[in-house]
Amino acid sequence: MADFEQYGISQPLPANKVQDAIILCGKAVDLKLSQSIHPIGKMEEWLKLYTATENWQVCLDTGAQPILAINGVKAADSKDILTSFPLVIYTSRADFYISFLYHLSCLLLLQSRPHSLRRMKSACLKTIPWHSVQLCGISKSNRLAWSWDPIVVAALLFAGKFLSYCEQQSEMVQHLQGLSELTGWKTRKEIEKLKEFWNAGQ
Repeated sequence: MADFEQYGISQPLPANKVQDAIILCGKAVDLKLSQSIHPIGKMEEWLKLYTATENWQVCLDTGAQPILAINGVKAADSKDILTSFPLVIYTSRADFYISFLYHLSCLLLLQSRPHSLRRMKSACLKTIPWHSVQLCGISKSNRLAWSWDPIVVAALLFAGKFLSYCEQQSEMVQHLQGLSELTGWKTRKEIEKLKEFWNAGQ
């Protein structure tokens, strides 16, 4: 059972699981953007969030499971799967959001991890590129109308910066452009900025 009570969350992801995921992700955003927290206080808050996120992974393993999960390497090698991203398909909106927000929270925690904890071994925190690829893969795999909202788009534009392979970058641009056409959202400038970011890093 995840220790969420310290953040005012009454349950560990059953009835209010999406709400709980949003709260934890919001805490991770606050920590990353905060400039006023003392280093000691920031470390304490980071460790609290890390513990909650690590326990959150246990809840995911026993609850929000995809009906199909194929990692990026196998997907890229398959002649039947036209993507270099992981293929992770969910049948419910709640499970999609919980998994998506989990990887976004991990990405944010990795970026704000205190320097003294950089070498700490972690079961849930992989690498920034790894969680970025997972986010993009989850989004690409679930193209139903309920999987789109501005938070998902903003997260993709954020995570997209950490994609290093040209093939994945190209796929993500096509994915974002397709989303823009489907929803009517004006994201052309943001997509161009993302492409400029990639070009500057080459």
